[in-house]
Amino acid sequence: VFYLSEKNPPNDFTKAKIKENKNLKKFFDEAGVTGGIYIYNRSKNEFTIYDRKRMDTGFVPASTSKIIHSLIFLNSGAVKDETEVFKWDGTKQWVKAWEQDHNLRSAFKVSAVWFYVQASKKLTQNQMQRYYEAANYGNAKINDYGTAYWVKGDLRVTPRQQIDFLVRFYNYQLPFSTRSIDLVKDIMIDEKTDKYTMSGKTGWYDAYAPQLGWWLGYVETSSGTHFFATQIDIK
Repeated sequence: VFYLSEKNPPNDFTKAKIKENKNLKKFFDEAGVTGGIYIYNRSKNEFTIYDRKRMDTGFVPASTSKIIHSLIFLNSGAVKDETEVFKWDGTKQWVKAWEQDHNLRSAFKVSAVWFYVQASKKLTQNQMQRYYEAANYGNAKINDYGTAYWVKGDLRVTPRQQIDFLVRFYNYQLPFSTRSIDLVKDIMIDEKTDKYTMSGKTGWYDAYAPQLGWWLGYVETSSGTHFFATQIDIK
């Protein structure tokens, strides 16, 4: 079942202003890395960016795709809720924190790949494809289905598409139930203070050179919400 709320009409990203701020480069220089950052102010329909070339270049989404996967699993019933436990089969994992039973909430936080592979197998490739296309996510190429195709396959998404997806997610403009979106929003919260709430997801792929790290999400403050996508090259 697909859902789509029209209570918040989507912004026209094709008309968004783009301001490149080269001063943002200093943060990458201080960290000794190369990369790009894309910050979107929805109320102004305006991007503030560094590294224009990357903005519309497709990259492997890696674990940032766990946002849409979590929505799909909850919406389809592949995962009942954020507390349903999947059993670890005892095989050695790339990350020690993956070597335990997980539910959706804990698997999302540590990016437990095996959990997401196992949950995806509860849907057919055709079912998953329909969700990708309905949500207009990246290039929607999910070859090698049944594996971690979001790390090593042909799935690609640009920084602009990542932010577009996040804006539609935030405003309930995706083909998922309100319950599914609310649960994933709660799972995504990274930091909460009396001045702001920051929600996001990291991603890292090592199947290609250079390796690439993602961090994307949004920051809610009393003055509004800003969406961001950050990338760094990992050498």
